[in-house]
Amino acid sequence: MSNTQKSQVGRKIATAADYQKVFSTLQGQRVLSDLVYRHLVSPRFHPDPYINAHKSGQEDTVKEILKILKLDIGSIRQRMLEEDSDASETIFDIGRK
Repeated sequence: MSNTQKSQVGRKIATAADYQKVFSTLQGQRVLSDLVYRHLVSPRFHPDPYINAHKSGQEDTVKEILKILKLDIGSIRQRMLEEDSDASETIFDIGRK
């Protein structure tokens, strides 16, 4: 592996650690919950194809954040749709079940 490749891998690992640090705080979990609700749970179709494409990009961004955090998108989406979801559960609790 070249030094450039090692550097790129090192940056990816550091960035993933930064995501973990930011989104593991109470504030980060609230922001992540809001992003998930807005862009993965609530209806997102719009008849205007440009707006629809923009919404799709927002959804992809949230999915990428969840992927970096190694959280299960399906479990999170399902739990947030349930009326009786436990308010004490965090995105991390749900996504790692």
